[in-house]
Amino acid sequence: MAKQVATTDHLSGGRFLFGVGAGWLVEELLNHGVEPALRWDVMGEQIRAMKAIWTQPEPEFHGRHVNFDPILLGPKPVQRAHPPMLVGGNGPRALRMAAQLGDGWMPVASWKITPVLSGLDGPSGLAFDGHGSLYVADAGMFFPISG
Repeated sequence: MAKQVATTDHLSGGRFLFGVGAGWLVEELLNHGVEPALRWDVMGEQIRAMKAIWTQPEPEFHGRHVNFDPILLGPKPVQRAHPPMLVGGNGPRALRMAAQLGDGWMPVASWKITPVLSGLDGPSGLAFDGHGSLYVADAGMFFPISG
């Protein structure tokens, strides 16, 4: 997937937005070799691994679910450090992962945004990973949430 995203970013001239999600359909998860209860952990490692591939000259990654020795990948994405990654989902876990590993949140249905945010005692309760803000995709528009 990292190679496909980097290539698409090149072909688009650095205009690619990458949406990711942990999934919800049990049969599909099992078909892809993912235990449903572990899907968020797997996705978190996959995101970290892709970021390593995009940002390091000879990346390697050794996690519980993703494991590879040093590799070469080219081309690297045009956008630095990588294309914006929007984490999809409606629950608090999706929003937390968006704040910790993503560049934006992509809720499935806009009417569910307020209950999720209020259930977290507001966005200030999120653990933002160094960037201090999060963009939310809602009906094709982005608006920031600051941490």
